[in-house]
Amino acid sequence: MKKTAKLVLGLMLLCTLPLRAVMIEFNGAVDLTYYDWDSDGASGGTPMFDPYEVYLLGTVDVAEDVMGYFELRTEHADVVALRQGYMDWNITEPFGIRMGYFYQPLGQYWKNYYASTRKLASYAIPMRMINVTPWGDSGIMFKGEFPVSSTKLNYAVAVTNGLNDAYIAAAKPRDSRQTRDNNDNKTLGGRIGFVPMGGLEVGVSGNTAKYDLSNDKDLTFTDIDISYYTSDLDIRGEWVQSEADDYLTDDSITTSGYFAHIAYKVARDVMGLNYIEPALRYDSIDAGRIMGDRFNIDPALQGVVSRISYGLNISPRDNFVLKFEYSMIAEEESDGELDNDAFYMQGCINF
Repeated sequence: MKKTAKLVLGLMLLCTLPLRAVMIEFNGAVDLTYYDWDSDGASGGTPMFDPYEVYLLGTVDVAEDVMGYFELRTEHADVVALRQGYMDWNITEPFGIRMGYFYQPLGQYWKNYYASTRKLASYAIPMRMINVTPWGDSGIMFKGEFPVSSTKLNYAVAVTNGLNDAYIAAAKPRDSRQTRDNNDNKTLGGRIGFVPMGGLEVGVSGNTAKYDLSNDKDLTFTDIDISYYTSDLDIRGEWVQSEADDYLTDDSITTSGYFAHIAYKVARDVMGLNYIEPALRYDSIDAGRIMGDRFNIDPALQGVVSRISYGLNISPRDNFVLKFEYSMIAEEESDGELDNDAFYMQGCINF
């Protein structure tokens, strides 16, 4: 009888609490990519269809100033993995805090990484192979944006686990991303962005840490990005450099690279299409070491590799785009030009 009375009293008290509807929103993207490399390129030149990415993103507003976010991704119709999962607390403008597993605030290419946001089917090589975009990391971030006269400044400062020693040893530098730390050291880094006018932003970012098991070797990144976009025009560029103390050889390795792209919607609502958008990108990487099979190029090459990519995007409907791309790769220090150009087709929807 006493237990029943306590239960009834508890329910009565619960009913007196203010109730708030929790808003949950889901978004996502699905793409299919077809690529055909020449004989010296990826997969030995075997053309193939690839269900490259499926994303599911969820946002939960638990309070006016508190939000939860998660991002699930499956690649090549394989294992589903968490790409981001964090809590945002907007304490007061311009001060906010992010806790969880989030993208490292290094450059801005991670915003254009998704098939639904990037202007060409392929990735910019330096952004994938140097600063391992998208670099998901566990930790805490302080962030915000505030006006300065008629302009804006935004900032992000993060303390995270950082990369591990696979950055040097693995065939793919992005294999060094980790969800748990491999040493006692933490990565400290951040980005400052300046917005002098609508659509234009310039940013400087970087981070530094000890990345090896012995907490002895330094790994440092420096990044400069610039972007300008309107409803029709998209211009972006980014330069990144990493400096690593190689724990395998005791040498210092400097790797740098950059990309620039421009895309413009030349026609809207023509022939029943949503828009037609030519795109052009140039990217280049100086590995500062023997590249191995990291870039689908000459395994013995140690030098500069450049690529120019021509694209055409056709959107039949809103949130649906078909991309066509041809990429030409040039190896500046190879014994001879490799037969490793590539053709891509990609279909993508976002919802």
